[in-house]
Amino acid sequence: MRSLSRRYWALMIMWGGLLFVPGLNVYGDEGKTGATEGKTELFGREARESTPVIGRDPDQPLSEREKIHHVLSRFSFGATAEMIDEVEKIGLEKWFETQLKGEELESRKLQAHLSKLETLTMTNQEIVQKFGIIPKDLSLANRLTTEQRRRRAELLRRRYIPRQQLKDAVLFLAVYGNNQVRETASDFWRNHFSIDVSKGVVRYYGNTYEREVIRAEALGTFKAMLNKQARHPAMLVFLDNFISRATPQKELLAVARKEFAKTRDYSTVLNAIDIAKMKGLNENYARELMELHTLGVDNYYTQADVIAVAEALTGWTVQQDPSKPIEFLFRPEMHATGARKILKVRIPAYPRNPIQEGQAVLDLLVKHRGTAEFIAYKLCRYYVNDRPSQKMVERVAKAFRRKNKTDLPTTYRAIFYDKEFFDPANYQTKFKRPFEYVVSALRVTNAEIVSTAGIHQALLTLSEPIYQCEDPTGYYDQADVWRDPGVMADRWQFGVGLGMGWIPGVEIPASYWEGLEPNNPLQWKEVLSKRILPMGHTEKTDKALEKVIAKYSRFNPKPEQLGRYIVGILLGSPEFQRQ
Repeated sequence: MRSLSRRYWALMIMWGGLLFVPGLNVYGDEGKTGATEGKTELFGREARESTPVIGRDPDQPLSEREKIHHVLSRFSFGATAEMIDEVEKIGLEKWFETQLKGEELESRKLQAHLSKLETLTMTNQEIVQKFGIIPKDLSLANRLTTEQRRRRAELLRRRYIPRQQLKDAVLFLAVYGNNQVRETASDFWRNHFSIDVSKGVVRYYGNTYEREVIRAEALGTFKAMLNKQARHPAMLVFLDNFISRATPQKELLAVARKEFAKTRDYSTVLNAIDIAKMKGLNENYARELMELHTLGVDNYYTQADVIAVAEALTGWTVQQDPSKPIEFLFRPEMHATGARKILKVRIPAYPRNPIQEGQAVLDLLVKHRGTAEFIAYKLCRYYVNDRPSQKMVERVAKAFRRKNKTDLPTTYRAIFYDKEFFDPANYQTKFKRPFEYVVSALRVTNAEIVSTAGIHQALLTLSEPIYQCEDPTGYYDQADVWRDPGVMADRWQFGVGLGMGWIPGVEIPASYWEGLEPNNPLQWKEVLSKRILPMGHTEKTDKALEKVIAKYSRFNPKPEQLGRYIVGILLGSPEFQRQ
């Protein structure tokens, strides 16, 4: 800063942070007029639940502008005043139907960013060959020279380039993408069919997974997406199905002979054979396929079903020789052929085409009513309310199952056109996940991203690094998970850091401050509030802003100085956490 030092503004942030910290009253005696005497300041869940929807009667239906704001808050990564005006001109339904096609021309800015990420268009084989192979002469089994050690260290660092470029691409598309329905849908399915690119060779397969599974089918069909992820190297390796195998008959025969020689008891021999069969079987993918991807936790299936599905999917593995295309491979010698009963349905054996046994399981799960119910519930929870009504879920599930197509645009339409979607009870009731918060903050400030390192560090601090959820559940989208006051304090720090220009590689452009009148801080507050919170803010946030302005305007700051701090407070406000 020219007239005010960085240390001075840091002190402002420390003081301003108290505005939203629980248990501390920074408003003095004046501030008590806006709150009950003796009440602590609210934060996290309490702040969200006690903050009324701005300037509206909760019993009145949403106005047209509020409907636009509602849709843009759910089917895009944050509503801006400009977007609301644009959608108002072309019509909300027309905007939504156009978005469902996913064919909007992307900006030159986005294209320029993506063009620098070479791995986005590479195959698994090309990525492994370029970033994943350490030459034999650089093996630690050799006595390496200093130069060889340096080269080896450089090659090891390069292993992280594919996953870093994948994370950058997800971020750029969310922030700058014009096809926002595709982006929000991709965000949902990325967490539904979750993988962790920190796990082993999954770091090399994540780029094609995002391109060929998530983005390719986010506006396609659930059936196609389920089948693609079941055959993708990233998922097969992440959930260990690539090593799941039937125990060879020779081993089973040896076990049987050994046990019979010891006990001469046929029942004991059969038990020993059953145990031996399980040694090569891996249930991870089979369990998550039903629990997380289709039916939901403990819905319809039993442990016996998990084992049967795991057996049906034995042999579904990956060709990982980098001299050949790295892709799905079915190996009959690993497969446990046989007829099975799964979800009370008999799946016959296919000795001449054993891969069909696994395919029959996927077909069964796609058509199962439990899958429609679970997917509809999760989509309604993501787009509508943390606790969607059962009636709405049933209507959306019916659209999902129509003609067994599992068409996703049809399902999104069912949500958008449902009579409950625009119910005032669902307006501004969702709480932003860290990813949604960071992306919406970058979008609403027209932030220019030169480097993504600071943003990824912020997402790591906020506990939601892209594509790095260790748990196959993916990141949860309910408010309860993200209400921790410590995490909320980190959000506030990011908001102020973004406003002040302290996030490395990220800057709010000079054009953002245009229209701010010199020596008129109250006008700055009004203009910036409308840009960041286009539907208004609470009296409490207004008082907090006025308190800061009154305290520091006597230093005659320039718009891009105090204005930056106003932006930070608005981004950290309880209102901006909602969508």
